Amino acid sequence: MEKIDLFFDGGESCRLDVYVAKAAGVTRSYATKLIDGGNVKVNDKAVSKSVNLKPKDRVCITLPEPEEYTAEPENIPLDIVYEDDDLIIVN
Repeated sequence: MEKIDLFFDGGESCRLDVYVAKAAGVTRSYATKLIDGGNVKVNDKAVSKSVNLKPKDRVCITLPEPEEYTAEPENIPLDIVYEDDDLIIVN
């Protein structure tokens, strides 16, 4: 797990999900999942994604380890119309 510990120093308030997305380099939807999953705390408290951060707020983000994914090939019958060394046309 990677932990990111930051202090919000913006001049204007900012929504938590927007800030987390930028700070952690993730999409806003993934930031929302992190927040809803309890992986983001503001001043040591779990909060909702719509919280507006204020200067000096401490934001702790915990990025979980990526899940292992394996792709298995499947034997799918294909209707091949044409095939050569450079091109294949599948119906």
